[in-house]
Amino acid sequence: MLEEVWNQAKWHHSSASITTEKSESRIYKGIKIENKEGVIKIYNTKLNGDFYKEVSEEQYQYFMDKGYIKGVYNVCLFNYENSLNLLQDRIREELGDRNNQKHYQSLKSLRDNLLTKYTKIIHETRQKL
Repeated sequence: MLEEVWNQAKWHHSSASITTEKSESRIYKGIKIENKEGVIKIYNTKLNGDFYKEVSEEQYQYFMDKGYIKGVYNVCLFNYENSLNLLQDRIREELGDRNNQKHYQSLKSLRDNLLTKYTKIIHETRQKL
């Protein structure tokens, strides 16, 4: 089943291609799918850390059930929801503790940008599905 997802990614026109001696990869909207000597793995490049993190078992299953594009959008929405939750916590913290208006406005602006991206992904998902 992952081979089918890999083939969908391979032929997706908007995915960036990375080829080395031992592997071939595609990246689209922060999701990297890699075929390394026949072993296919999917990574979320947006999670914190020095290395890309492999997607969860549930997300793998979503890719296999729904296909490459729907899987990418699913992980994208997950990333945006996590970012929005973290940002909301920071805004609450700012209002409760420091109450620095300039920083608060900066956080609100970040939240607005994330909400715009989140809404765009939802809109794209509806159009493509």
